[in-house]
Formats: sequence, structure tokens, C-alpha cells
Amino acid sequence: KGPVRFAGVELDGPDGGRIVRLPSLAVDISSIDVFARRARFSSIVFDRPDVQLVRKKDGTMNFMALLPGKRAAQKPPAQAKPAASPAFAFGVDSIALDKVGLTVSDLTPASPFKKSFNPIDVSIKGLSNAAGKAAELSVAFRNRAGERLSADGTLSINPVGAKIKVAAGNIDIRPVQAYLDGFLRLTLRSGRASASGDLALSRTAGGAMLITYRGGSSLSRFSTIDNLNK
Repeated sequence: KGPVRFAGVELDGPDGGRIVRLPSLAVDISSIDVFARRARFSSIVFDRPDVQLVRKKDGTMNFMALLPGKRAAQKPPAQAKPAASPAFAFGVDSIALDKVGLTVSDLTPASPFKKSFNPIDVSIKGLSNAAGKAAELSVAFRNRAGERLSADGTLSINPVGAKIKVAAGNIDIRPVQAYLDGFLRLTLRSGRASASGDLALSRTAGGAMLITYRGGSSLSRFSTIDNLNK
């Protein structure tokens, strides 16, 4: 019980490429009862995390190597089936990710794609794995170039789901040029995208994840150069 702090957290991929840099992580523990299989946290604060998401040339994501791989199935010896243990219950009153720096890169196009979002502030209140419990989510991003993004709504773990209102404005689309090269002989000189709508996440009866979006979008200050006839 009480506060626990970590400093200088670093997470790298097997190839040495950096994935996460976290100057400070503060966890305030309210209670942990191992025998009752439950834990409660007052707050968890991630201070200025820097996250690098990279799609490599072979199409894999840089963080996939950190996830546990599938093991070959082995038939266990016949024995009595033990009683299922209750799931470990947890709850967090408040989670904050302050001044997140997110860089998304795609190395598969001939000209790699790269887009940075900084700073992003994320707030989650009332997160729990209790059945039917929904947490409040708020995401805000705005940079000096005037790009902005917001997301407000609810998310749940049991069952997995989310209902979020999203809005984006003045997003510079020039990095999308990486996906146009080789298909269109055009160069994006300028362009700003905006969108707003409702994003929903749920599971189908078969267990698959279903993501739906309903909303609108617009494009302004759009200008291109025709590389064929210039």
C-alpha cells in the first residue's frame, strides 16, 4: 500500500530499436489482497512517455516480437480437471498519460511514411475488469502547427467494448505522399483533413472484434503538382 515510483523505463525490440521511453511512472496502491485475488490502485501516472510504432519492411510491427508466441500444442496426461480459479479483480480510480509523444512509421512504401503526434494527454477514470463496468476516457492532442484531435467516451474490459466520440481537425496530409508514389504522378503540396464521428468497439457472437465508425470528413487547402505535365 502506498506510492511506488519507477524512473528511466526503457523498452526496446530484439533488433535494438526503441519502442518506449518513459522518464517516470508513479503508481499509488490502495490495496492488494493476494488471497482474495483483488487489487485497487488510486492512480497510475505515466509522465512524458515516448512511443515509437514502426511497421517494418516485412510488414510486421516492431512491438509484435515482445508479445508471447504460440507454443506447440501438447496433449496433457489424463487427470482430473481442477476447479477454475476466480479471475484476479482489479480497479484503478485514475490513469493519466501526460504529454505523450507518439511517432508512427511505415517502412513498407518506397518512400517511408512517418507522422508524429506530440503532445497527447490521456485520462482514464474508473477502469476495472468487473463485469459491465465502464471507464471514462478522454484524449486530447494539439500541436503548434494547429493539428488537433480529441476522443471522449467510455471503454470497458469485461466485456471488451468502447463508445467514443472522436474529432480531428487541421491534420496535415502531406506524409500520405508515401502511399501515392508509384501509383499517381502527383505531389501533395498541401492539404488539411478534418473529421468527426462516433467510434464503437465490440465483440461479435463468434468472438471477433468489431470496429465501426459513423461520421463525416472534409479536406481543405488541398493542392497538388502534376508531375507528368509540369
